[in-house]
Amino acid sequence: MNFRWSIHYRERAALLVSVLLLLSGGCRVWQRTKVTSASTLESRHFVQQAAESIEQKNMENAESQLKLAVKSNPENIEARTMLADTLWNQGSYSEATKQMEKVVRHPEVQAEQIVKLAWMHFEQNNYSPAQKYVSRALKENNEIADAWILQGKLYEIQGKSDQTLAAYHQAVFLAPENEKTQTLLAKQYLKLGKAQRALETAQTARCKNQSNRVNEEILLCEGNALLQLQRNSEAIQILNQANTLAPQNIEIISALAQAHYQNQNFGPAFQTVARGLEIEPENQICSEIMTQVQFASNIYRQRETATASPPTPQTPVIRPENSHSPVLPSPVPAEIGIRYGTKVQEKDSPRINSR
Repeated sequence: MNFRWSIHYRERAALLVSVLLLLSGGCRVWQRTKVTSASTLESRHFVQQAAESIEQKNMENAESQLKLAVKSNPENIEARTMLADTLWNQGSYSEATKQMEKVVRHPEVQAEQIVKLAWMHFEQNNYSPAQKYVSRALKENNEIADAWILQGKLYEIQGKSDQTLAAYHQAVFLAPENEKTQTLLAKQYLKLGKAQRALETAQTARCKNQSNRVNEEILLCEGNALLQLQRNSEAIQILNQANTLAPQNIEIISALAQAHYQNQNFGPAFQTVARGLEIEPENQICSEIMTQVQFASNIYRQRETATASPPTPQTPVIRPENSHSPVLPSPVPAEIGIRYGTKVQEKDSPRINSR
């Protein structure tokens, strides 16, 4: 899942919009307390300058202006939250987290800001504080879809499958148009072996997709669900669409190869899995599928040799996709199941999840 920012803080553009709205309407805290001190006005001025720098994609200057805003008024939690966002975007994860820790100690902190801190800890593999803050946020406001997504991921790490499913269900209930949330729910259904529910969830997400581009992750979920249901021809069709969108995605390639193999299309299966091994030579699933295809091809070659003249030598001998040769005799190696990793996020660099 490509979670770069928390659902409500995903992109800098979204951050800029919120800042501009804040400035146009007056700071929530300032309006409530009627504070008009010079330091408060100065802090507000620095925030406005930072917003302009963000719009111009000058993040270093934005960071400088936000630090001045916080220095002028340490109680300006909006400015401090913006500073945390900017620091995170600059790769200063520890410093960003420290700023959000100060934000959540403020008496007027919002539940969404607590969720943001929870995600920061989660993306840095600090699962205990992540659980602490997401639990606190849900106590204050249990209608934040982003918080339920994080709670589901934390349950997933702990191996609590039913709780994970329930958390994702709640997130989907609160944000039914969120394709990422639908994808998480579909994947969890697949892990639990509930292929029909996974298929329905993936298809619903695809129908609700309002963008011009179909998400390959949703297509992969749908294809894997069809595979589990032994609807191999339909799986091939869906996975081909996913493969067109993401031709280097090894999960899609291995699923497509498996679909061809289960449909006894050994030629396409061999070609697909060979391409997968070119991309990732050590991929275990592709290697196992290759072994399956070669084994099946050898059996087919032996059957053909016993009933007719030998085929043109090649390695492996591949059964034509549309031929009507006899069904492979037993024993055939056990079918390779669809596999899912236990890692909840990528390990290259910390990232805050996004919508």
